[in-house]
Amino acid sequence: MITENETCALFEFDDERISTRMPDKLDVKLPKIAIMCFFKDVVKEYSKSDEVNKIMTVYHDIIDWNYYEINRDNHKVVFTQAPMGAPLCVNIMEDLYANGVELIIGCGGCGVLSQIAEGEILLPTSAIRDEGTSFHYMKPSKEIKLDLNLIRKVEDILQELKIKYETCKTWSTDASKRETPEKIELRKRQGCRTVEMECSALTACAKFRNKQFVELLYSGDMLNDVNNYNSRNWQFNNTAREQLFNICLELAFRLNK
Repeated sequence: MITENETCALFEFDDERISTRMPDKLDVKLPKIAIMCFFKDVVKEYSKSDEVNKIMTVYHDIIDWNYYEINRDNHKVVFTQAPMGAPLCVNIMEDLYANGVELIIGCGGCGVLSQIAEGEILLPTSAIRDEGTSFHYMKPSKEIKLDLNLIRKVEDILQELKIKYETCKTWSTDASKRETPEKIELRKRQGCRTVEMECSALTACAKFRNKQFVELLYSGDMLNDVNNYNSRNWQFNNTAREQLFNICLELAFRLNK
């Protein structure tokens, strides 16, 4: 049942499972673990590997999504390009979940709100919901927690592999050009160390569908000093991006056993 809200339409949450448009049923049964990678160059290059097979292409008005499968020791993992921004990103997630995927690993980058070196690996444990999509999947709240049991499993694997990482609270926003000085300071006081555009929405969708989601980020541009933005040319750090994708692949296969 919807309760009308006079202040904000996003607060009018409806928990009904049936909607006019449901997630698309594809012509294939997907593996139970998927990676949504935000790095198009990494996806493009890795798709050329001999161990990778393209399963299918899903056509959209803006861009077509290719789904790729890797089979190692009879364990399969699917990966695809993730778009920037929560709405379309969650649409891709919905289709993955509707076609056999049970667990999704996000592989992306973020801005940092504290002194974190470029290329560091970050594991979000909670996210401020400063985007709109998550409010269609969960009741209104300031923030959302990720799956802590899954995070513990990921941490165990990262520690076993001796991979350095840090946990963090992240700030998910719809408006990357509206990260104002006062809002940045507010988010820092609230405990956020990173900023990106999708984590809270992807987490909400996973919870709504009773599926699993976890995300690894690498630290990119610096917003810590509100008067001196530093891009650190993070969008060209292909080494860090490739390394993070390979770590996500290793996680996927270990979690698949």
